Parts: sequence; C-alpha cells; structure tokens
Amino acid sequence: MNLSLPHNIIKHSNTIIKTQAVKSIFLKNIPGWFREGGLTKTANLWYCLCFGQSRENSRSLSREKIFFREFCSIMKTIIDLTTWPRREHFEFFKQYDMPFWGVTAQLDCTRLYDKAKSESFPFSAGYHFASLQAVNEVEELRCRIEDELPVLYNAIHLSTTIARPDGTFGFSFQRNTEDFGQFVAGFIAETQRVQAETGLKSPYSGQDIIYCTVARGLAFTAFDHPMMTTRQGSVPLLAFGEMVHDGTRKTIAHSLHAHHALVDGRHAAMYFQRIQQRLNEM
Repeated sequence: MNLSLPHNIIKHSNTIIKTQAVKSIFLKNIPGWFREGGLTKTANLWYCLCFGQSRENSRSLSREKIFFREFCSIMKTIIDLTTWPRREHFEFFKQYDMPFWGVTAQLDCTRLYDKAKSESFPFSAGYHFASLQAVNEVEELRCRIEDELPVLYNAIHLSTTIARPDGTFGFSFQRNTEDFGQFVAGFIAETQRVQAETGLKSPYSGQDIIYCTVARGLAFTAFDHPMMTTRQGSVPLLAFGEMVHDGTRKTIAHSLHAHHALVDGRHAAMYFQRIQQRLNEM
C-alpha cells in the first residue's frame, strides 16, 4: 500500500524536504487541515518538529503527542488493487448510477439512556459516540473512493445535524476521540455553536468523515437520504430515530447507507454488532 499524505506536504525517502517553499505551503494550509488548534499552536509545533527548529521553541511533550495523533488521523493508504480481494466488486459497483444501499435496525439503548439521565449528559451525544467508535472499528467504513481509487483512512470523524429552536438545523463537526468525556464536551460545544448560527455551513470538507442525521419524532423502520454523489463521494450516511420505550426496554431506530463498491452486508452487520456492543458497555 502507498502512503498518501495531504497533497501539499512533499515527502521524499520518508523525510519531509526542508525547503522554504514547503514551509510556506505548510504554514498557509495547516489551519484547514486541523480545524481545532489554529495556526499558532499547531503550525508552530509542526514547524519545530519537522523543519529542524529547537525543541525549546515547541510546546510540551503532551502537545507533541496530541499533534502526532491528529496528524496520523489524516493519513491514508491507497489500496493496492492488484492484491485486494474486493477488486472485482469495487470495479463492478462503482459504475452504478446509484451505488449506495441501506439497512435499518433497532438498537437497544436502555443502558445509555439511563446513564445519560443519571449523569446529566445529552443522550444523543452517547449514541453518536458509540456510532463513531463502531465506524472506526470496521475497516471498510473507513474506506473512500478518491481519484477513482480506493483509499483507507486511519481515522474517521463526525458531522451530524443539530436542531435549532427556529425549526431549522445546521451541521456540526467533531474529530474522532476515544475519550467519552472529551467527546461529550465537544458535542455540547458544537451544539451551542450551530444553534447560535443561521443557514447551512459546511464546517469540514474532507472525505475522512461520516454524515449523520437525527430524525426527531420519527420511530422509523426504514430511512433514505437525498444524495448528490458527485459532491458526497463515498462517505457513509447514518440516521437515528426517536427513542421508543415499550415498558421493558428502550430502543432507537438506526440506519446505515454505504457505497456498495466498498461495503457489503457483512460489513454492515459488523458495524451494527459493534455499535450495540458499545451501547451495552456504556
């Protein structure tokens, strides 16, 4: 597999070429690569670590670890079609006018709902967290089609719809984290940000993401999405319905739509098993 870095980073013999041109390109583009952190914190650290500056000018070691974790999350590998078992499936289904397919299942969220009530965190933050962790555990859901080739991302992030008091909604963005407390804090902050805005703004344009929506008030048994595949590419689509309590347990409808060139029924089943396991363990 070939390692693919952000296109403005020039890589040669596993060493970043130390030229003024590369430094300028990096400092210009890094705020877009790392939405959280901004120019000063992240670009200075990158400059110090990769371009030969003294460690004394960089941040603490913990900041370095955080940076490299985020840097690794945007890395991806180009899948070698000559050895990939799914090559014929990929080439067959990527020709389809409508290559996405979907499935809906009911998730038992009793434990999560009770925990959210007792610990006073948003119920929706809990199932979004479980979903994001499950997506990252299924390799096929981290695959995308870019320049007609399959690629595998190291990590996938989250964008979901946030309802506003005026009846509209907006789009959020959160980076993947395995820290539930950190995720909840970010979810609350993103909810407040979106609700304070108007209109539709896309906070992130990368393919290393999943798109979620919440159909409040609908305990659906099937779900579909509007699609513009030329823009959406091969990003999976997820939906959550209204929680239903039958007297003994609480359930929530959940749908997954994925590109068939990358994801089959077996992979969807793996995802639903993983998210249910996550919900059971919360």
